[in-house]
Amino acid sequence: MDDNNRAIWTDARTIDVYSKRIFLYEPEKIILSKFKNDLKSWNMLDIGVGAGRTTHFFADKVQNYTGIDYSQAMVKACQERFPNRNFTACDVRDMKIFKNDCFDFVLFSFNGIDSIISSDDRLRALKEIKRVCKNKGGLVFFSSHNLGYIEELFKFKLYRIINASMTSNNPLINIARYFGLRIMNWNKNPKGNVNYTIIRDGSEYFRHQTYYINPEKQIEELYNLGFKMVRAYSLNGKEINIKSGFEEIKDPWIHYLCQR
Repeated sequence: MDDNNRAIWTDARTIDVYSKRIFLYEPEKIILSKFKNDLKSWNMLDIGVGAGRTTHFFADKVQNYTGIDYSQAMVKACQERFPNRNFTACDVRDMKIFKNDCFDFVLFSFNGIDSIISSDDRLRALKEIKRVCKNKGGLVFFSSHNLGYIEELFKFKLYRIINASMTSNNPLINIARYFGLRIMNWNKNPKGNVNYTIIRDGSEYFRHQTYYINPEKQIEELYNLGFKMVRAYSLNGKEINIKSGFEEIKDPWIHYLCQR
């Protein structure tokens, strides 16, 4: 992960917020259901486990569960919440603590890979994920921010302000967020380049630098690295027809499932 982002994930307030999250996104539910009969025999690696949001749902479904995070503070939070589970501090870019071909299922949830803002380091991370994933059948499931959402993100949306007023929420928050996006990214082209961009999108009060990638580029990278059977899912859990392209897909992030 980028060192500029590292401090965020060791912040006690951030850990407290993430410790209260107990839910799955729709694509994660799909995976849990799709492979429910296989999970019980799987050795699973949960990367960027944070404070254990996914642990709550996956750990007791698999044969062996290991959670890792590059934040020692997050790992400690997990150990306190799930004392009978295996957690360790580890950077996804260098997982030498694990042997080759040792995990049936590798999960990297909630756009954890987007905290890595170096393209070269992202490739290093994906190569390491491939290395530790079992050959011929091991599965990798992760999510990453969608470059196609950038233009939508930067739009001034009056309806959000009106809706906030009608629901007794503070419309100034939405106004502040819009101008915050513009100010924090004043020297950025909102559309980035054709492959990726790095912006402060408001995550963690604009402290976090986030990598947004063109989904077609992400899929190309996965195939170039030797992954197979790449599939993509929108936030509502529906599979995306990747042959039709992603121009109409405006989800903030996309989930990818691929095979070693």
